[in-house]
Amino acid sequence: MFTKQHYIEVAKVIRASGASKKAQRKMAQDFGDMFARDNPRFDRQRWNEAIEAGLVRVRANTQPRAL
Repeated sequence: MFTKQHYIEVAKVIRASGASKKAQRKMAQDFGDMFARDNPRFDRQRWNEAIEAGLVRVRANTQPRAL
């Protein structure tokens, strides 16, 4: 079973992927689907909000927000 730490690490990888924002959103959706299948308590809304917050950051020194 995936844990919160897994979600955080996956979000970091998505953000650091260098992919377009559209591609990052697709990756986040695909991972969200996988997490939801793995854990019935997975909060997809919280995941999506955290991913979106990370995708719109523009300052290089900003730390990723924890999920």
